[in-house]
Amino acid sequence: MLSPSSVAATAQEKMEAGPDQPEAQPSKNVSLSVGCPDFLSSFYAANTSSDPFLSFSLTKDSSYAFFSVHFAKLLIPLGTSVVLRAVEDFDTPDRVLNVTARLAHASLYSDFSTSWLRAKELRVEVYRDRVPPANGSALPNGSTATGADPCFGFVVDRYEYETIPSEPKLSPGSEETCAQDNSVEAICYWADYPTAYKASRAVARMLTSKSMGQSSACTGWLLGSSGHLLTNNHCVQDNLEAAQTTFEFMADAVECKSSCQKWGGCEGVTEALGARVVYTNAELDYTLLKLAPVDPSVDLAKKYGFLRLKDKPGHVGQQIYIPQHPLHQGKRIAMFDDYKLHISIMSTNATGCKSVGYAYTGDTQIGSSGSPVVDSEDHGVVALHRCGQYCANTGVPAFQILQDLQARGLLPANAVDSGRDNQKVGDRNADYFPDFTPQAPAPPLTLTQQLVLDGAIRASDDGKTVSVDQIEFSMENDGDVEVDVLSVEVSDSGNFTDVNGDCRTQYMDAVFFLFAKGSSKPLKIADDTDGVAGRDDGSVSYRDPYLRTFLKKGQPYVIALGSVPLRDVDAYNGVEIEQRKPELFACRDRGSNYGAYRVTIRSSTTLKFERLPDRVVIPQAPVCANPASARC
Repeated sequence: MLSPSSVAATAQEKMEAGPDQPEAQPSKNVSLSVGCPDFLSSFYAANTSSDPFLSFSLTKDSSYAFFSVHFAKLLIPLGTSVVLRAVEDFDTPDRVLNVTARLAHASLYSDFSTSWLRAKELRVEVYRDRVPPANGSALPNGSTATGADPCFGFVVDRYEYETIPSEPKLSPGSEETCAQDNSVEAICYWADYPTAYKASRAVARMLTSKSMGQSSACTGWLLGSSGHLLTNNHCVQDNLEAAQTTFEFMADAVECKSSCQKWGGCEGVTEALGARVVYTNAELDYTLLKLAPVDPSVDLAKKYGFLRLKDKPGHVGQQIYIPQHPLHQGKRIAMFDDYKLHISIMSTNATGCKSVGYAYTGDTQIGSSGSPVVDSEDHGVVALHRCGQYCANTGVPAFQILQDLQARGLLPANAVDSGRDNQKVGDRNADYFPDFTPQAPAPPLTLTQQLVLDGAIRASDDGKTVSVDQIEFSMENDGDVEVDVLSVEVSDSGNFTDVNGDCRTQYMDAVFFLFAKGSSKPLKIADDTDGVAGRDDGSVSYRDPYLRTFLKKGQPYVIALGSVPLRDVDAYNGVEIEQRKPELFACRDRGSNYGAYRVTIRSSTTLKFERLPDRVVIPQAPVCANPASARC
């Protein structure tokens, strides 16, 4: 029976939207040009360097958007590259697209737009010979060489943009984990369940701008071979929302030990900045979309594979898995429960979330709405996940969606899974998953020791202030920096050890803040560890802080080290105004006025130290007349 709340796109809407064309994006006119004689004079004055000899800011904001830059003209000499740089914070690598990587030098290109780049701050930069490593090349759309021109340079006259909500204000549907979250980063199943991972490549992370400044995060997946995507009706309800949705594929970790568990974690490939509604059904809670790829030449179904709807009902005990983007995080797969048992359908007539459908185990969260519930044996879609309550998630049976689309003549090509008994070689679900080779993880950066310093934090005689030690440094190149603090002398098992060999019993529960010089907002805060990191310096306690992070060159940094409960404002100012009793210890007793520490700093690049605290001299191999361990 067809639902009266179902809404299909009208023929007029289909004609206006077209099958693959996105709606026009908002644009902004700019006037950025460099030509004769300025370009060549800058070019000849520049040395081979990793720094640009020309750099221009196009836009800067506090929130992200997608940008496509339009060049009215571009003509560059040999040995030159023009790049777009998405400038990130100090502790995040920039993203770079090389506009000219696939263009002929010394040829004139006119009237072309670059591919899309996600950015808060966007710059146009020009390099000589040495070009920064790029995240990809931006092959201009429709660009052609039109002959020689003696005047080298370029003209940028506008850019198009699509805003991105930074955090969701609207959470569609409800999902939940049951006890421990047993979903894992999708790539973790590559070794043991490669077909399940390949099936998950058809799953996209979605972000939709809603009315009243709200937004929602959901999951969707490619259905059939013609560029359609299926998600929930409560995720995308109409063409306006469809046009304001971004679709990101392969937003998942490249190795199992990585974590994508943060909003927008593990950036993927944004393949579409909009779509149109082919059909939506509120009662069955599904919406079928036709994507509008940013590059119309890309066949998404061939690139990522596609999934198919089972034409027969599921059954209790049927084993399943759920690829998903919970909380708009990187892709995860739920396959096993708290007891290491394969998740499965528990009921085919469940009434959760005010609807009747399949109930199944498996962990999901807000943002998982629209995920495929996939048969573990033949990888056909059993249900469309919609919500979860009381440790029982609920999905819309796939065969009901299939029948509804068939009745309306809207079923995409190759969207039906008729069951493993009816599948022939070449027409099995897995036959539509492209070959895949995992990206090799980047080799770990080699860190070299830059500083080892023994110091001490002291409380004033009147007890009103506690010292804060600051270390200021700059970096020769972008790279990783590791800061490892050793102080606590009572191990996690309760034994006392003179860890720094100073014959004292005094130490502290340390904490440190990392600042960009001149900014009072900390980039990083390091306090307790997980009990594993930071033990290479001889640490015996999880209370010793440790940090490894990426930092950019060009900006001095300050490490402010003190005793818990140090506040960020006091760390920045370099002295702690005592609000609570500092955690300075003698043996096991709090109340000391002195806390010794040793800080070790290593980096993948050379660090230059501009400012260091006073050192505490500890003799080599001291002989303690009264060993600290004996006194404690």
